[in-house]
Amino acid sequence: MRDFGCTLDLESVNCILQHAVGIGDAFVLAQVLVETQPASGQAMVFAPMVRGVDPAREASVSVLPSSIVAGEFDLSRHGLVVGTVFAEKMNLHVGDRVAVYSPEDLKKMKENRGKEGEVVRPPSDYEIRGIFDAGYFEFNASIVVTGSDGTVSYGGARIDSVAPGLFTADASGNGVAAGVVRVLHADGTVTTTPTFTCSLDGDCIATPISLGTVGDEAVVELYGTGIRGRSSLENVTCTIGGIASQVLYAGPQGQYPGKDQVNVLLPLGLAGAGLVRLELSVDGHSANTVALTIR
Repeated sequence: MRDFGCTLDLESVNCILQHAVGIGDAFVLAQVLVETQPASGQAMVFAPMVRGVDPAREASVSVLPSSIVAGEFDLSRHGLVVGTVFAEKMNLHVGDRVAVYSPEDLKKMKENRGKEGEVVRPPSDYEIRGIFDAGYFEFNASIVVTGSDGTVSYGGARIDSVAPGLFTADASGNGVAAGVVRVLHADGTVTTTPTFTCSLDGDCIATPISLGTVGDEAVVELYGTGIRGRSSLENVTCTIGGIASQVLYAGPQGQYPGKDQVNVLLPLGLAGAGLVRLELSVDGHSANTVALTIR
């Protein structure tokens, strides 16, 4: 998308969208640092993605407002809603408060560290107003949502139509891809295998993937965000274990808010490759590298 020289707030984005064709809505998405504020014990820290939305319009573009399982979808005055997995991991409940450090906060703190007259930038204070279950582990684990009018400051930024990111099994953005592999056999049957297995303590490992036999076709379904704005399918490329792999689909997943899907044909030449790197590029923007295990 063209850079109109606007700062990254929803009012500016909606202004830009009036000049854009084929885009229905927009939201702010960036990584932040969240620190709990427990009455006793040690604070916990995690770096989720924050999604800044227009509360009045969100119900018409996603299922988040109807997915609240505790509290309410209240984003006013620094209200925050978080996923069930994130809330459990951080021991958060409705009414708890958290400190949120924006990318701009962290940048300034790093620049001023150790300097004479160093000024400490206080984080933004947010209240947990609701807990949602979007029906998908990665979204519930790594996305927090606030109102666009209360979204932490990001500073100026170029607005692009894509910012690809692939979900991973442990919600860290690193390691094993979160997805499934479907093998269409020559007899018309389909075998579906998750790309990962997680233990009760949260450790996730890659599930060895079978590509089938001669005549079979194996496709890996990857999940992520920031992909649907691609200019064309031809401009979505993927390599697996260094082998160029055909991208069959790249766009909205269709069930969960903000979730995109990429389907990639697995070349038979990967059979027996073991642990391999999967690299995805959308309109020249590289996503985080993820891993698969091919047996």
